[in-house]
Amino acid sequence: MKTRLVLVTCYKDFQGPWVRARGDETGIRVLNLADGERIVVDRELNGSLEPTLISSNGTFPLAKGWERLKVRKEGSMNSPTRVDLIVA
Repeated sequence: MKTRLVLVTCYKDFQGPWVRARGDETGIRVLNLADGERIVVDRELNGSLEPTLISSNGTFPLAKGWERLKVRKEGSMNSPTRVDLIVA
């Protein structure tokens, strides 16, 4: 499985930079997210933001057609969270 790194070893609340779509992204993988923490993925689609809340570890589908996205980690419990985009 190919991936693009979005967030690595993030221990605290954090807001990452915008990541532009390349068109081959199919999902998001979240690792090492502790209980009480969450990842918010803000996707920009046709000029409007669509937030998606992820509150557990795993792989999640990503709808096509977005232009860019930004990942935020909230509710930090000091776990080394990693977020990847899965690409085809």
